[in-house]
Amino acid sequence: MSSPVLNALLDDVVTTLSSVDQTINQLMATKSALLATASRIADDEPFDSIESREMSQRAVATEIAAALRLSDRTIESHMGTASRLSERFPATAASFGDGRISQAHVRVIMDAGDQIEDAESRARYEAIVVARAEAETPNRLRPFAAQTAERFRETSFTERHREAREKRGTWVKGRDDGMGELVLFGPSAIINGTHDRATQMG
Repeated sequence: MSSPVLNALLDDVVTTLSSVDQTINQLMATKSALLATASRIADDEPFDSIESREMSQRAVATEIAAALRLSDRTIESHMGTASRLSERFPATAASFGDGRISQAHVRVIMDAGDQIEDAESRARYEAIVVARAEAETPNRLRPFAAQTAERFRETSFTERHREAREKRGTWVKGRDDGMGELVLFGPSAIINGTHDRATQMG
């Protein structure tokens, strides 16, 4: 833009949008923290089995869902996600709370980092990935988060692949109108080759 007035106006728009976006992130983080608190309240109820704990969580979720006009199952899922964020990813929650990252960034960080069981390793993963998230889009963050998480996994990809191969198999599902569905689970190279060959035959 060549006009100084338009340039100044655009600068104001960009600054205001940035401020609004940060505020939205902070509000979303506050909502997440409240849902995590609700989950802890449910867990404070006395229960003597997994079933009674689930009932306590569902009862709290139902009350919140009625107030927000949402499904109780949706709220229960959000409560679980919020609890995982606050308990397993404190650095991510802190950055979210400050408005420096969005909910989309949080999902990427959690999805990749959830497979890291050791708390110390997960904290080291967070320190690296959250810093990148504060300067990167969620889509560009995703491959970086996955690669970083792999470094902190207790078992290597090769070991996990060897174990996963033991679960390979096929399933048939019946469909309407005399149709059926064949499901194959196995190494991706074999599956992709089978798909290509079946497509050519079709």
